[in-house]
Amino acid sequence: MAARHFGLTDRGAVEPGLRADLVLVDGAPIADIRATRQIRRIWCGGTEHTPAGGR
Repeated sequence: MAARHFGLTDRGAVEPGLRADLVLVDGAPIADIRATRQIRRIWCGGTEHTPAGGR
């Protein structure tokens, strides 16, 4: 909803053709904040990047 509010039509959902800034972690960070240290995959502007440590 925030993307739509600001008129950002190329983001706001995880769908082909849209921009994506996502971080995939191994675990449930709401249940255990330490899960944020287990980064598995990163997408910035829709482009995948390798996490530090080369995982």
